[in-house]
Amino acid sequence: KPSSWADKPFYCTHSTASNSGASTPRSGSSSPTSPPKAPSPVPSCVMAPCDETCEDKIDYHVVGVVSLGGPMSAADDENYPHIRKVMSLMKSAVEEDVPVLGICLGAQILSRALGGTVTVAAIGEMGFVDQTVEPVASFATAAETAVSSKNGFYDWFSGRKHLPTYHWHGDTFSIPASAVRVATGPYCAAQAFQVPHKYVLGVQWHPDIDITKARTWCRSDGI
Repeated sequence: KPSSWADKPFYCTHSTASNSGASTPRSGSSSPTSPPKAPSPVPSCVMAPCDETCEDKIDYHVVGVVSLGGPMSAADDENYPHIRKVMSLMKSAVEEDVPVLGICLGAQILSRALGGTVTVAAIGEMGFVDQTVEPVASFATAAETAVSSKNGFYDWFSGRKHLPTYHWHGDTFSIPASAVRVATGPYCAAQAFQVPHKYVLGVQWHPDIDITKARTWCRSDGI
């Protein structure tokens, strides 16, 4: 856990749900169940190897970047110097129109890469929390779909207005100037953001885990 978690309030829940459901398309939804495919061909992205002893940059053909969660703080460059390398990769990927997805810690790093900040949340979140999709990114009706699509947003949430999401974090990110908040919650207002007209999404929750993994995390933390 980051040291910033000490002596601060947390919102904790327990659920018998089979999974977080945040990324699972609804049965019978009239909206697309996933964002459109990224433009092809995907441009290449230049990035430096993690090995500090290597001076030459290597050209990779990157089709997408996914940055997942972790126990460290996204603002702790001193103890985790690799965070700045991930930020550099994300920033160059966004500039080259390479799709980027940041999950939890990854979303916080993505926020920093785009000029945002990461701070200790007033209330940390552990467990299932319902989030609200912002109207700007709503695809619940045909009219909303037309407006949101025109403004450069994608239907990441299968037309839902509310999302049951699983959390495990003590920090929070700000919404970068180039991005727009697409989901909010009762404990942390900044829950998800997208860069309009780009396949760039950051979410504070964990759509990547199921109930088995959630229980493992709880047991490992004595919950």
